[in-house]
Order: sequence, then structure tokens, then C-alpha cells
Amino acid sequence: MNVIIKEILAGIKSSSSNLLRELDKLESSQWELPSKCHKWAIKDVASHMVAIDGFYHNSIMRSLRGDFEPITGIPSPDEMEAQVLSDGIAARAVQLSETTLKTKENTLNILSDMESQINSTWHDVAPDQWDYPTYHPLGTISLELMLGTKLIENALHMWDIFSIIDTEYSIPEDIALLIMKIWTQRDISERIYTADFDQGFSVSIDLRTESSTNFNMEVAGPTLTMSEYVPFKPSAPDVVIHAPFFSTFVLLLTARSNLHDELSSGSVKAQGSTEELLKFHNWFRGI
Repeated sequence: MNVIIKEILAGIKSSSSNLLRELDKLESSQWELPSKCHKWAIKDVASHMVAIDGFYHNSIMRSLRGDFEPITGIPSPDEMEAQVLSDGIAARAVQLSETTLKTKENTLNILSDMESQINSTWHDVAPDQWDYPTYHPLGTISLELMLGTKLIENALHMWDIFSIIDTEYSIPEDIALLIMKIWTQRDISERIYTADFDQGFSVSIDLRTESSTNFNMEVAGPTLTMSEYVPFKPSAPDVVIHAPFFSTFVLLLTARSNLHDELSSGSVKAQGSTEELLKFHNWFRGI
């Protein structure tokens, strides 16, 4: 088992424990509060996490049996429209929180069981099985990358919930760094593209914190490639964005915060071509 898999497994275990503990602390009135996730109350996000745990467990077990085809009734990824998929997921979470998972106690009991089950399943994967193909709405990906997407789901949805309760809540830095590293994997980065395929510009952007680990984004036409590097890189980027934390970049790259707002507030700073940076911002938004 490689180092990053061990780190991701540890990250999932700690985030799972924190999720359940902090959800249990919520008052009934807080359960109904709108989350940072569009259209969902906190209870809906919790219901969604139950649903995705079921999906992950099913996909993993099928992968280990050599079956990575779409689940019966679900279209293959190349037949899906992102907006239709998103709307369906949103509606399903609300339906669950209004029916099967109607109470906080019931939701937490089931979520606790699901988290325990899936965490146990991850640890049953043999070292030579992490490359096994697995079904995901993104497409066929490896079990290792499936593991990474579970960590991302945990971290982002915990932020969606707990940043409403505590405005100082942030994604832990060790988890944020792992997410950045996961995004450098080709199977992920090649799926990050603008909604406007006619945009043809190219730009190189470095993402830096005070850490010795840095990341670079290369935009070429409609696609983006992310890579990790340590100083010093031989070629200079068009733009360098400085942020105090990796979690800042995670929120920016998942559209949970806005680059214009972060620059205006001074939370992040940029060096280089402002024109190219604004072009990238429009590229990212697909306009």
C-alpha cells in the first residue's frame, strides 16, 4: 500500500469520527438550517452522505468481484448530463430526509453504521486491488481514486454543514493538502474543464502557500491539468496566487468561494498578469 493511500485512509477515518461527533452535537433547530450546499438544509446533506456511503460500498464490492459496469437503472457516464445528474442527487437527498431519514437520531444511527461499514471495507482491499476499475458517475476510475473522492466528499460536505454553525470552521490543512494531491491525478484533472468549449486561451497559474509544496494549473483550451512541484521550477508561470492555507484553494476550486471576493478582501494575493487571471476566472465559470 503506497503512502498516499495510507494518508487518505487515515484522513477518512478521522473525518468520519469528527462528522458523527459534531453532527450529534447539533440542536434540532440547527438540523433544519440551510447549509452552504445549494438547495440543501443540514439534514439533507446528512441524508446525502448516507446515500453516497451506500453507493461507495456497492461500487467497491462490485469492483472486487470484477464488475465495474453502471448499476442497473443508472445510465453510463457518457450518457449523463451533469445538470440532470446534479438535480437528481439533490432531489433524492431531500426525499430521504423527509421520509426514511426523517429524524436526526435515525439519520445518525444509519450514517454511523454506514461509515463503519465502508471504513472496514476500505481496509479489506488488498495492495494489488487498488488499481481495480470501479464505477463512478465520473466514469470508470480506480479503487484508489474512488478512495480519494470519498475523502473529498467528506471534507466538502462537512464544510457545507459546519461553516454555517461556526464561521471560523475550515477544512483541516492535512486533509486540504491531500485533496490537492488527489486532484493532480490525471483521471481527476482531465475531467476539470470549462463549460464553454470555445474558449481557446492558455495560461499557467501557480498556487502557493507558506508550505514547501506548491501546485500548478495549466489551462490549454477547454482543459486544465494540475500538478505538484517543489521549488524551484524552471519556467515562470503567468500568474501566482498566494493563499495562507491549502483549504482556501480547495474552496476556490470547488466554487465554494469566489476569486474576486477573496482578492478584494485580501484573503489571497496575486502576482503577474491580472488580465490572464481574469480570463481564467471567466474560463472557470464557463462564461
